[in-house]
Amino acid sequence: MVAYIRDLSATIGGGTVTSVATGTGLTGGPITTTGTVSLANTAVTPGNYTLTNLTVDAQGRITAAANGSAGGGTVTSVGLSLPGELSVSGSPVTASGTLSASWVSETQHYVLAAPSGSSGTPSFRALVAGDIPALPYLGGSTGATDNQLLRSDGTGGATVQATGITVSDTNEIYGYLAGRNAQTGTTYTLAASDSGKIVECSNASAITVTLPNSLSVGFCCTLLQAGAGQVTFSAASGAAFSAYSSQTKTAGQYAAVTIWCYANSDGSHANYYIAGNMA
Repeated sequence: MVAYIRDLSATIGGGTVTSVATGTGLTGGPITTTGTVSLANTAVTPGNYTLTNLTVDAQGRITAAANGSAGGGTVTSVGLSLPGELSVSGSPVTASGTLSASWVSETQHYVLAAPSGSSGTPSFRALVAGDIPALPYLGGSTGATDNQLLRSDGTGGATVQATGITVSDTNEIYGYLAGRNAQTGTTYTLAASDSGKIVECSNASAITVTLPNSLSVGFCCTLLQAGAGQVTFSAASGAAFSAYSSQTKTAGQYAAVTIWCYANSDGSHANYYIAGNMA
């Protein structure tokens, strides 16, 4: 502020301060001559506080300070949402409880996989050829396993053998060992499991081999008379066989014949050809 004095001859009055008191929160007073007014300390410990709880007095001083805690709230409902392949139970939880999930029923033989032919969200679907990678099932180079039939081994057939039976490009099969069915009795009826085997009949007495009416077309086996007993062939009811000159027996010891089912129209009328050492 600027004061304008009209009368330069006038004298400005003065005064004498005799005492200065200090109020709340201040120290050093009263000052009657000279002295220092200071801000009084409070009970607050100097430092850094987190989420601070404060007390402030009427003079604006912080008279108390303490670390606080995060604020809280009340959750009234928690729900759970999952893909359609899963079923949710216990949702929503509004007080206390357990959220749980379980698989829903799916079509048999379906697998959980990405879309066929592209990337994407997985779902249950049937396998396609593209899902199965090319594997070296038989081991070795590609040329070494060309035209090979698989042969499994181990418990449950879980292991694939390194070699197999060869099927040529013209469907010829080779490289396998014929099975043997040794029969020592005087009667025997051919079975489907005899196909591809050598049925060895060995007895000193005459032997009768019955051709059933139920064997499938393509059944084929070799029958060998290994003993002295001659083998006579008999067709079961509904079955029939044909042989050169209507022969019905093996020619003698060590004679071998081939038996082939060439027709069976309804599964109960098998027709056979018998060819070989017959009498």
